[in-house]
Amino acid sequence: MQSLWMLAASFLFAAMGVCVKFAATTHSAAEITFYRSFISLILMFGLVRLRGVSLLTSYWRWHMTRGVVGFAALFAYFHAITLLPWQRQ
Repeated sequence: MQSLWMLAASFLFAAMGVCVKFAATTHSAAEITFYRSFISLILMFGLVRLRGVSLLTSYWRWHMTRGVVGFAALFAYFHAITLLPWQRQ
């Protein structure tokens, strides 16, 4: 069962790359990163509220650092995808 989850994750990751490439025709990498991060924020906030988990933490600096580094990595990934040329035949 774990291998099926890995296959599903790989497929969804590839699908995200395709969607980013299509979105890059009309939006910048910064906009695509913002939209993807904002949707994730809304979904995760809803999940946290649904489960009743507190967002307070004593490691807020580490969480902020992880968020900034993760955002930068996502932006770099999306920017790299937008720079890839379309394959011509």
